[in-house]
Amino acid sequence: FLRAAGVDPRRPLVLIAPGSGWSGKNWLPERFGAVADWLAADMGCQIAWIGGKGEERLVPAARSGDFHWVGKTALPLLVAAMAQARLFVGNDGGLLHFAAALDVPTVSIWGPTSPGKWGPKGPRHRQIRKTEHCEGCIYWDYRETCRHDRACMRAVETEDVLSAIQEIWGA
Repeated sequence: FLRAAGVDPRRPLVLIAPGSGWSGKNWLPERFGAVADWLAADMGCQIAWIGGKGEERLVPAARSGDFHWVGKTALPLLVAAMAQARLFVGNDGGLLHFAAALDVPTVSIWGPTSPGKWGPKGPRHRQIRKTEHCEGCIYWDYRETCRHDRACMRAVETEDVLSAIQEIWGA
């Protein structure tokens, strides 16, 4: 699959999952885009966007030259490709847990849910959460729309994620 997709085995492959299954747990797409820009330009990485059907709109249009596997790749194939990745960056969601189970280094962005309770543990994983959930937070009901314009997710800056990546890579 990776060879057929054109992935260069000599360059690091980074998987970015901009979705989570609930919009209230999604970091801002333009910030994921800025992380992808840095990874590609400064670190020489290949970027693959991953996720489920319906999350295609979360991939920044400016990243059209990347691999776009969102909604197009069956989970077993994606997990097999994931095992070859140098890094996973994403929200609290199912794909994060697959990456962690494969011991792929992860940087995850957290808002209404608890990284202490649900996040991957260990030296190869970084969780970023800047605020606790807001008063009246509906973190438990994915059918609802966030009443606070995702303030907890907006609190995480691009620089926070870049610092976590550098920390994991020892850069």
